[in-house]
Amino acid sequence: MGDETVGEVIATETSRQTIILVFTVIGTVVMLYLYATLGEADSFRKLKITTALNLKRYAQRRVDWWQNIADKAATIYNNERY
Repeated sequence: MGDETVGEVIATETSRQTIILVFTVIGTVVMLYLYATLGEADSFRKLKITTALNLKRYAQRRVDWWQNIADKAATIYNNERY
């Protein structure tokens, strides 16, 4: 620190404080958004419903994918069987 000039120290500290300010503002905006969306009385219910629906859709896609493989395997089996 002894080699730095006063101007360099001020510039470094200004940069550091600017980064802290930017992350503070971003955190505040995120918290306000979360409060606005999750602050409602039914927010937990909405979260459960959305999560359940997305899980159901994901599981159904997996079922369809495996059913497609099972159908192809059955076709190959039946073609080779006769």
